[in-house]
Amino acid sequence: MRLGAHSKSALRVHGMDEGRVRFPVGPQNKNKHRTHRVRCLFCLQKPVFAILLGIMKREGFNIKILKNFRQNDLKELNDILLQWSAKRKEITPLQFRKLIKKSHVIAMYDKKTMIGTVTLIELHKLSGLKGIVEHLMIDEKYRGRGLGEKLMKYSVNLAKKLEMKNLYLTCEPERIAANKLYQKIGFKAKETNFYQLTL
Repeated sequence: MRLGAHSKSALRVHGMDEGRVRFPVGPQNKNKHRTHRVRCLFCLQKPVFAILLGIMKREGFNIKILKNFRQNDLKELNDILLQWSAKRKEITPLQFRKLIKKSHVIAMYDKKTMIGTVTLIELHKLSGLKGIVEHLMIDEKYRGRGLGEKLMKYSVNLAKKLEMKNLYLTCEPERIAANKLYQKIGFKAKETNFYQLTL
């Protein structure tokens, strides 16, 4: 059975596209399924079997790219940032406006509350369009549920849509869980000298 236009649109809102999905026909037929074509963008275009609209919608989560300034988004972003590093200063309204204008700030929400974020930065080079992934952060109350992986896969899929040739990120060696996640997604450590100049 093919999904209608409205259903396809709803799926894309929740990070999904065409592929295949099965769900029970009714409560009396738990082992019988109808098949719909759905593809999960969080799984990098691999077909998956999931309940219609996927686990994200079922748990009340959704992901979007921040385009417009909202004071509440800024507040919740700063709350998550301070969990990540107590030494960091809060982002100012001016900084936030510049950030969402020049970068792709991806946010995950539990209903209307921001619970995680990651930023994809475009890097235009002579060798082509590249991307940098920065500040993957999940609210401490939601950690350990695989949400960071979903945000990362969303950012990778966005990079593909933007036709970026490569994605780069840095991660401190002591962040064991984060390093394992990046390797699981497909990132590989590159042997190079990393330099920083403090201005």
